[in-house]
Amino acid sequence: MNEFGTILSRLERELPLPQPARARVLLEVAADLEAFFELARRQGRSEDEAQRLALETFGPSSDAVAALVDVHGSTAARLMEVLAGRSAGLLERGLLFVVAVIVLFAAAPAFVDTRIFHDAGPAAWVVSAFAVLAVFIGLVKIYLLFLKRDHRPRQLRFGLEAMLWFTIAPAFLGFAVFLMDAFDAIGVVAANWPDAGGLLGACLVRGHAVLAIALAETLVASIFWFVVNGRVARIEEQNAEILLELKGDER
Repeated sequence: MNEFGTILSRLERELPLPQPARARVLLEVAADLEAFFELARRQGRSEDEAQRLALETFGPSSDAVAALVDVHGSTAARLMEVLAGRSAGLLERGLLFVVAVIVLFAAAPAFVDTRIFHDAGPAAWVVSAFAVLAVFIGLVKIYLLFLKRDHRPRQLRFGLEAMLWFTIAPAFLGFAVFLMDAFDAIGVVAANWPDAGGLLGACLVRGHAVLAIALAETLVASIFWFVVNGRVARIEEQNAEILLELKGDER
């Protein structure tokens, strides 16, 4: 299977994707090539024929590779890379953790007093549901990556895109509720201008409470997402480097 090493090295140079997306595609193509080759051999085909069929199906010019490039180059995938691709460094993650601790410590008194949840009303539960889902996925991924060490290429990023949307959803919902209350407040204040000060504060109580809860929960969920995504990116790059070294040795 020396030809596989040549093809993978060529793919590594030519794929129009940044790291770690390039490493991800490389690992998936390598797994597909090996699996297809083994399947063809079990069907009684010769080694040369099995290798030829595998390269025709999963080679650089195949539809399968083009589909992988489309998936990993999609808007959602690029958003994930922009948000975390270069934030996997120790300094960036350290700064994020420090900022998160400071913000949460400053906000803790408000959350200990359950009035903020009373002021927010049912919207707080909707916002919290998304954050809980994001943290749950994060805990599952942390168990798989750090404890169980399940580093199979096709499983590494399973659930990460959903986790990203669940992470940012509370912030969007919080701002939406705040803006709706702000527009309502403008109408109330315009109709009762002499009492504008008191009315404005009363109208924005729910919006302020929901926004505070949403931002705090988004911050907590984002810590889990950055940790998981950074770990996955490092595993993918390490596996791709090992794969290319092994294929180079075979040649």
